[in-house]
Amino acid sequence: MQLNIFQVSSTLWRMRRGVVTSMVQSAVIFIALRSRILMVQCIAMMVIGLRAVRHWLKIAMVGWPSGSGMKCVTVCVLSWAGLALTAPPPSERTSASAEAVITSPVARGQKINIEFYDCGNKLVGIWRSMDRSEGRSLSAREDLELTETGWSRYRLTRANVDQDFLVIRRLTTVDIESRSQKGVKHSSLKVPVGVLVGSQLALYLEQHLSHLKLGRVLEFNYLVPDREMVVAFRAKFSGWGAEGRANVHMYAASILLRPFVPNTDLVFDAQGRFIAMNGRLLNQAGSSRKPELLDGSLKIVQRGLPVHLLTLNCNKAGVNY
Repeated sequence: MQLNIFQVSSTLWRMRRGVVTSMVQSAVIFIALRSRILMVQCIAMMVIGLRAVRHWLKIAMVGWPSGSGMKCVTVCVLSWAGLALTAPPPSERTSASAEAVITSPVARGQKINIEFYDCGNKLVGIWRSMDRSEGRSLSAREDLELTETGWSRYRLTRANVDQDFLVIRRLTTVDIESRSQKGVKHSSLKVPVGVLVGSQLALYLEQHLSHLKLGRVLEFNYLVPDREMVVAFRAKFSGWGAEGRANVHMYAASILLRPFVPNTDLVFDAQGRFIAMNGRLLNQAGSSRKPELLDGSLKIVQRGLPVHLLTLNCNKAGVNY
């Protein structure tokens, strides 16, 4: 069937409107899931996206000549929309358990159990040593409160060395409150836009892994609350491992800081998920008067933790005193 100029122009206009609507709303759904907004909002936006895709399909099937170009557009857009609509919920994507082995001389060989919980608008990390005997028990916990533009609060506690840090972010300023037996200390620090903290690091590298595989070097800023400083890091792809694994090397951007900031090597599986690391651990040994930093190797051993553990640890107060 031949179409006149008016029909073609009209169909093109409707086609463009339908494609743009579908792509934008699918993108909104994808961003919503990645930003961990309320599930009710996600479901409502999914319904809108499905209606847009149905509208687009109706337009595509009426009065448009068949061709390879049209087929390509149909497959590509529907694949992208399908990816957005079927993305796993946050709890399934990032909740996991891991094990770490300390390589530092002060506690060499000691093992750490780690649990990562995705609580929707909050990420929780719990680090506990397997050896609970007096003088050897190591514990740490971090709670990161997320927003649509990044993060707003972060809390880091290390019970065995009497450390407790609460960080409140206000645009390009963070207020740090540290508590110990000595008392409470308050300080403020200017930070760059987009500064990372805590477990954001692994998620950030997952999101940019495709760029790293192309040979690009990422530079980003990372907040170290217990040092009251921001360190600029660089990350680069360092080679392929078995079964399609990607290795990433991370180091301080400043040459002057490199002797004092340890390098970190991270591993991501063929699906782009973080699975292992060699570098600085969250735990510290020693005492409150003389805490000692610990390095070690970490690997993810299980993904998707039981619902009762998610409920228990996500409901605990974390970012507030």
